[in-house]
Amino acid sequence: MQTLKTLLSHSLETYAEKPNELHRELSRVFGSGATTLERMIAKELFQRLSLRYSNELDFETSVNLARRDMIFSERGSN
Repeated sequence: MQTLKTLLSHSLETYAEKPNELHRELSRVFGSGATTLERMIAKELFQRLSLRYSNELDFETSVNLARRDMIFSERGSN
């Protein structure tokens, strides 16, 4: 992950808020391989959150769904 950080223009926090920016950066660096990396990232994210992953969703939608789930989980804990 550290090597990837050096290739990207923004912080990981920025990409968490704007997944489309990460898509753009990954596409710039890896070309068509970016889609595979995005699926791997989304799948790992969903596994860590104990969510069911679907590779039918694009990267931005996947990240936004994970974010929404985390927000609802946090609200339910309070």
